[in-house]
Amino acid sequence: MIACLIFLQVLLGGDFIPQMLVLTGAAEMEELSEETLERFEALHAHPININAAPHSRLLGCGLFSAYQTASLLDYRERTGEIRSLTELALVDGFNETLVQALAPFISLDAVGAPGQGAPRNWYQSFTLRGSVRAQAGQPPAWTGKGNWHGEWKDRAELSVSTAGSWSAAWHGRHLDLIAGDYNARFGQGLALWSGFTLSGFSGSGSFSRNPTGVRASAAHSRANRFRGAAARFETLHWTGTAFASESGLAGLNSAWTGRLLSASVTFVHEREWNVLSADAKYCLGGVTLSGEAAWEPGTQRPAALAAVQWSPAYGSTLSLLGRWYPACYSGRYAAAPRSSTRTTDEAGVSLGAGYGWAELTADAAWHPEKRTRHFKAVVRLAPEISLGGERNLQGVLRWSGRWRPEEKYPQRHDLRLDLTATRGPWVLTVRGNLVWSRGLAALVYAEAGYKDAQRAVWLRGTLFRADYWEDRIYVYERDAPGDFNVPACYGRGYGLSLNANWRPFYLRIAATRYPGSDKPDRLEVKLALVWR
Repeated sequence: MIACLIFLQVLLGGDFIPQMLVLTGAAEMEELSEETLERFEALHAHPININAAPHSRLLGCGLFSAYQTASLLDYRERTGEIRSLTELALVDGFNETLVQALAPFISLDAVGAPGQGAPRNWYQSFTLRGSVRAQAGQPPAWTGKGNWHGEWKDRAELSVSTAGSWSAAWHGRHLDLIAGDYNARFGQGLALWSGFTLSGFSGSGSFSRNPTGVRASAAHSRANRFRGAAARFETLHWTGTAFASESGLAGLNSAWTGRLLSASVTFVHEREWNVLSADAKYCLGGVTLSGEAAWEPGTQRPAALAAVQWSPAYGSTLSLLGRWYPACYSGRYAAAPRSSTRTTDEAGVSLGAGYGWAELTADAAWHPEKRTRHFKAVVRLAPEISLGGERNLQGVLRWSGRWRPEEKYPQRHDLRLDLTATRGPWVLTVRGNLVWSRGLAALVYAEAGYKDAQRAVWLRGTLFRADYWEDRIYVYERDAPGDFNVPACYGRGYGLSLNANWRPFYLRIAATRYPGSDKPDRLEVKLALVWR
């Protein structure tokens, strides 16, 4: 449906969108993916215990970098368990802002503390959802899907989806075994990185990657992942990983992680194609240096990137990234930082600066084989005003400009203003969006909501006008758990949507109309059951 959708779950009254954006480095919800939202939803429902989880679980959950994981384990070994978020903020590699973002997804449960009851060794979740979509002139379309996930302590996990995906994993003290569907993410993504990655440099978080190695994954879609088996053996500082998939892809990774330096070598083979890469990341104080170089036999030149990130003062960041991906480099499974859809035929430099609630990023790229250029800049201002008590007002003003001189309509400007007012359990959000490329497009919506520990209700009304496809506007809207969709708002029309959840039930009703247009009106009704 044209009323643009994106999965956003408010679970147990917790709205974890701001924290998720900080941890992923995304500037806005429209940049995220179904896989990312499913992962954070699972972590929010079942936080990872950082006092008990082994190295593989800490690194594989995607919340921590290799440096932060090593620093956390070293702190646990030297001083014992972490008792508070304030204490976690004092660990090397962490700070108050990061800890606040991590809070919904981690727990600090003591291991075997006196007076505590038996720990919750078994956790499981079950999601079942069905929907019907009706479009004028066509019969209704029915869909349904489900997913089950179970975990035993932090040692074993099993997931099964009606989409045909499944995974099983065992996390030992030194050995991890994975069967079924898995993601493989190494280095900065030059050799192998499956699944979702940020591109386009809309925020400084897209300048570098945090590799998770191989990680079991059985979401509702098998896209961009592998099916096979993987094993990982690790000691205090060294990790060796081997993996193979039913498609014929196989590889090895050897990684060393210290307090300040992490480095790895990756080799990937598939039929007659091979790639070899080496990467390293060095952290000292507020400076992080990272880079990777990859080579495919038969190519004339290697691909490479290097980045530096510096935090000169609390709340401020400066970033610089340079990259060179020659056209002869296929980048078959690569997803390194880039401005185009693939990691090939690109040379570029990116700059980022942020201080408090203000952030600026700029990127310039050249594609030698295509003989095209790409320039983009993003300015984001997000102040927050406390009105006293439980009343708060937050505004986000974002402008992004893109220039591609070789295209028919080379410029695209996107100006967006979001205002969110909260008072206790009540939330009101208003957005205004203008896009100018071929013509001028506009969108405005208002959403009112109520949420507490058991219930949440959201009502939204949207108006949009985009006469040309080049001026289409993307916007997120709340949806049932497990569903994710970000289509383009195109044409002239309006939409109404109601989203309600009362554990364990979720209901969504949405309608879109296009008065005076040949585009058919649409209606959607969706019901989901989530049990944990």
